[in-house]
Amino acid sequence: MAWFGPALLVLLAGCASEGPLRPPSLHLPAAVRGLRAERTGDAVTLAWTAPVRTSDGVSLIGKHGPAPVTVEICRRAAPAEACLPLAQVRLVSGQAGSWAETLPPTLATGPARPLTYQVRALNRFGKGVQPTPVEALAGAAPHPVLLLSAMPVSRGVALHWQPDKDPGADHIQLEVTRDEATAGADAAKGKPRPALLSVEVHGADAGGALDTGARLGVAQFYTVQRTRTVHLPAGADLVMKSAPAHVAEQANALPQPLPPATGLEAVVTTLALPEVALVWDPVEGAAGYLLFRAAGTGNAVPLTTVPITGFTFTDAPVKLGQRLRYSIATVDSSGQVGPHSAEVLVETPLR
Repeated sequence: MAWFGPALLVLLAGCASEGPLRPPSLHLPAAVRGLRAERTGDAVTLAWTAPVRTSDGVSLIGKHGPAPVTVEICRRAAPAEACLPLAQVRLVSGQAGSWAETLPPTLATGPARPLTYQVRALNRFGKGVQPTPVEALAGAAPHPVLLLSAMPVSRGVALHWQPDKDPGADHIQLEVTRDEATAGADAAKGKPRPALLSVEVHGADAGGALDTGARLGVAQFYTVQRTRTVHLPAGADLVMKSAPAHVAEQANALPQPLPPATGLEAVVTTLALPEVALVWDPVEGAAGYLLFRAAGTGNAVPLTTVPITGFTFTDAPVKLGQRLRYSIATVDSSGQVGPHSAEVLVETPLR
């Protein structure tokens, strides 16, 4: 017995170091993570991340990789109704998942009201914990934006669309997002776009917005949607959006035009052929100038086809016995023509 004593003590000490025994795992995947729902047009899209552990904390990622997980989705249109099974999505633990459905006409029309989806992860035996609920909105979506267009203006990019004469409900906003895209196909890829601005509709749709933050000389891609926010009795706010409208004319933002030159003077001389000598003060940053002439009550026409790079010009020959009006506009390095200056008037002699 003396020889077996130390060995027995070592064996007992090793057993004690393992700690208390844990009950066997039920191998039920935990709840999905980050579940969210978005209503756009007549469709609802759900997104989530599959769990990485079981409900009792055991990792679902083993030495052979992530374990397979089936995500089950059902929909409840009213609290008293049963949850209608809709789909099963097969993933692996930790994988991001999504699913979308086009609502049936009964849920895509009428007043806005809550709609509940339930999502849960199942193991390979079809077992899981309690489902996770997420709410979306049923009812008629806001009207889509029609006839969207974009064009460069002096302060940036102007967006125009057909105003909605019947918004249909309060709390309608217009959400405008911008991306520096090179092709309209980018819109179908679901690429997230930074919010640009929101234009609230106060009884009437303005039919346009101005983007003053577009980068000079870079093609812009715009998406415009109408959004409706619904305040639920429980205190939560849900949002539904219209189907998106895109414009990809690659409108380029233009800089503020340069001001017209000042100090424009016109002097008539008749030493040889009748002519008018013009002079003006330079404008900082100007690439050139365009001079315009109008005779009598007629419209102004440019005197040259290309900008003048100096600060003087001679209009020759001119007709005798005329009242002539001159104005000047500054041209910047991009070729943008600024506003006309005030007119100066001269009269050529009769002879």
